[in-house]
Amino acid sequence: MGDSLLAIGHPTEGGTHFITYSPHRFGINSTSENAQGAWEFIRRYLLQTADIYHGFPVRIDMYETLIEDIKTPRFEINDDGSSSEIPLQRYEFAYLYEGEREEAYIDLYPLTDKAADTLRYLIESAKASVGIGFNHSIIGLMSADLSAYLSGSKTAEETAHILQNRIQTFLSEMELLR
Repeated sequence: MGDSLLAIGHPTEGGTHFITYSPHRFGINSTSENAQGAWEFIRRYLLQTADIYHGFPVRIDMYETLIEDIKTPRFEINDDGSSSEIPLQRYEFAYLYEGEREEAYIDLYPLTDKAADTLRYLIESAKASVGIGFNHSIIGLMSADLSAYLSGSKTAEETAHILQNRIQTFLSEMELLR
């Protein structure tokens, strides 16, 4: 495994920043009639015994434990008694290549200390995201053209050009509505 890593942040008005994204955002309305119940719901995500987070935990002690865990190699014993390193996780996916369905996987192995330090830097220097996520309108704009590309009726360059124009027009129109 190589030690090269290139991380490019999101462009913003203030320069390039790394951004965090969480599908789970919680708050308690100041006028809530059940603020205590809402707090109990949120609190369970913050408990040391919580095993309900996705991605990186917000508790520093749990975050550090996770970083150490993903640096620790795992081994299995082979039939001949020797051991082999196994991946921490395997991501399986399917894709179309020249019109044929292909399947592949990516194995994730433990991080080196250098890679763990880089990961820490990316996470700890990230700006919190507000309202960043999937824009279903943009996804809708993309689906027809991506389907044409995946079926082979349009090239990647044609598709990228069309998508760039459509999305830029959409974003410009949204800016006018602000």
